[in-house]
Amino acid sequence: MVELMIVAGIIAILSALAVPAYISARRSMYSASYLNELRLNEQAFNSFFAENGTLPPTSSDWNVVPTGMDDFIPKGSTWKSQPRLGGNWMWFNLDDPRVLDYRGFIGLYGSAADTETIQKIDNLLDDGNLNSGGFLSSGQWLLYGMN
Repeated sequence: MVELMIVAGIIAILSALAVPAYISARRSMYSASYLNELRLNEQAFNSFFAENGTLPPTSSDWNVVPTGMDDFIPKGSTWKSQPRLGGNWMWFNLDDPRVLDYRGFIGLYGSAADTETIQKIDNLLDDGNLNSGGFLSSGQWLLYGMN
């Protein structure tokens, strides 16, 4: 009986060490996945701009590829589905008038990411301040400015 209690205690200690490491690794994976997707989408919008001299019109709905972007959004993109962080993609064309010196925003609405994950993304991508710079968090929105 004592041996069984010792084994249970060891398992509890190992679990207490493993769960935080798992949560941290999962956060890092979601952050890296979102950053990669965001950069691929940014490249797609920049390619569209280079070819057409303008950015595509604002998306017509959640997770709908903006008009004309089908050939530019990479295969396997989560734009038509959901990214690992959850939520829904949206594109906003702001060419006229320019808002905050950006021509448009790639938006993610309703992400399941916690504040720590969002802050980590901002630290890696931008200025570390979720209220300023090119990566913003406002309510349920995560917005990435394109200039």
